Amino acid sequence: VYISPGDKIFLTYDPQTFTALGSVAGKEGKIPFAAGSVSLVEAAALAGGARADLADPKGYFVFRYEYEAVYRQVIGDSRFNDLLAKGMMANKDGRYPIVYRIDMTDPQSYIVTQSFPIRNKDVLYISHHPSTDYVKFMGMISLPLRMGRDVQYLATH
Repeated sequence: VYISPGDKIFLTYDPQTFTALGSVAGKEGKIPFAAGSVSLVEAAALAGGARADLADPKGYFVFRYEYEAVYRQVIGDSRFNDLLAKGMMANKDGRYPIVYRIDMTDPQSYIVTQSFPIRNKDVLYISHHPSTDYVKFMGMISLPLRMGRDVQYLATH
């Protein structure tokens, strides 16, 4: 392409991004990545990692759209056809929604996450551990109980 005097050149910058949600320790939301590719473990690090007090190591999820050939390779032709029969449809690009689940309590997962690519527009969700609701509840009721105990102590001393 040759440029002549008076030509107008318009450049746009559309960075690749993924979205981090759930029990991330740092930035929740859309996160740009400049590298040609980023692995799942790198994406988790870009989001600040998982919150040790909230995250469920069995619940790392990647939501994305895959082309039919990849989808069939992952789940098999029979299961793919079942999903189509139940109403699964491709998006405007001809790709189908899929969710990958990674259990980080399995040591092998650390190897897998180093080579599992995060793609433009993927969603990384780190789920909350089931015990977090219990911990929140205990925190809510323990504060008034401690205050009552402190008031009682002050009144008697």
